[in-house]
Amino acid sequence: MEINLDDELGLISEEAYCAFRGLSKESARNERTQGRAPPHVKLGNTIKYYRSGLRDLVKAKTVKPPSAPTLIDARLRGRRRQAAP
Repeated sequence: MEINLDDELGLISEEAYCAFRGLSKESARNERTQGRAPPHVKLGNTIKYYRSGLRDLVKAKTVKPPSAPTLIDARLRGRRRQAAP
């Protein structure tokens, strides 16, 4: 029975990370050098990223659409127009 330690430790390869982010390996390397990369480990010449770090990155970059304007919002916009010189 073979144990996949990447799965056990929650790691993904640098190639998988780059594919997910749409980055080249050079761009991923620049992120790491500048301290902007998600948590990762370096094992010899191999870079592995933690899945949890990637999950946190996605959450941090999530954009919530604005809510639909309410009647109060419309009234406030009307007051601002009237107050403009």
